[in-house]
Amino acid sequence: MASPEDAWEALFDRLAALRRSWPARSWTYDRRFKCVTCSLTKADEPGALATVATVLPASWTASTLGQAPPEVRAVVGACGGLRDGQSVSWGTGPAPAVAAGAPTPSAFGLWWP
Repeated sequence: MASPEDAWEALFDRLAALRRSWPARSWTYDRRFKCVTCSLTKADEPGALATVATVLPASWTASTLGQAPPEVRAVVGACGGLRDGQSVSWGTGPAPAVAAGAPTPSAFGLWWP
């Protein structure tokens, strides 16, 4: 069974891979949501979405968010919800993640065109 540190390290490794292959380098910190943000051109969209899918493989839209796990819905709600054309992508640490009772490391991405 992986330790909590191993699970977090695996997730951070995947996020580092996302950053290396991301089409833009201009990341900023969003103080409202306490997360990083990046603006892209429309031409970058297909490659960026493909990169996101490799790291954050689960995805929901405004019409499918009701099927998402509670923790995903909570994060989206805290960020103001999803509108048509927007989505949230989600990824977790390796399975089995960690010992029973320990939180599963997770990362999310909001696609807000």
